[in-house]
Amino acid sequence: MVYSTCTLKNELYIGTKNSGLLVLRNGVSVSSIPLKSNVGASGAGYSETDLIELMEGCKIRSIVRDSKDRLWFSTFGGLGLVRYDHGDALRFTTADGLPSDRVRTVIERNDGSFLAVCTGGAVVISDDKIVDVFNEADGLSNTEILTAAEDGSGNVVLGTDGGGLYCISESGTKHIGTDDGLNSDVVMRVKYDKTRDVFWIVTS
Repeated sequence: MVYSTCTLKNELYIGTKNSGLLVLRNGVSVSSIPLKSNVGASGAGYSETDLIELMEGCKIRSIVRDSKDRLWFSTFGGLGLVRYDHGDALRFTTADGLPSDRVRTVIERNDGSFLAVCTGGAVVISDDKIVDVFNEADGLSNTEILTAAEDGSGNVVLGTDGGGLYCISESGTKHIGTDDGLNSDVVMRVKYDKTRDVFWIVTS
């Protein structure tokens, strides 16, 4: 079962439910992607020397390519969030400030930071560190976050598994649920449409 795919130059990265990471280069399966380094955001070193080995048996919920052609792997099963930067792996886990190692996805924000969503809330990553966390203390009564998007003004919309939407802006946090007209409180995807300046919402 495939959860996510992402292209990088002539390579196709495939995130699966039970088989970890599959990679095709020019349509041919790749068995190894060597790592030059493999460290945690807090400085811990890890032993794996290959990206495919690192992801072995891992549930990869999403793969995202950022503006610098780095790949972000959101995983379940202990790895947390992994950023692959041209041979270097940087890992974000609970030891580095994640609310949990069950990460759904990550988005690149307008200011160059990143927002990762997971079980337990959402975190802001800047300069390779987790610098902020959104959770119950910020008005998120449901912290099983499935998806996130940001508009051109920096307003963030979070979709949850059973809690509807949370809109985070400078004025605070606003909740939108079925009582407000949402078709379902399970929000699978939110995408921002720059052309129309609207959010597209996919509910269960």
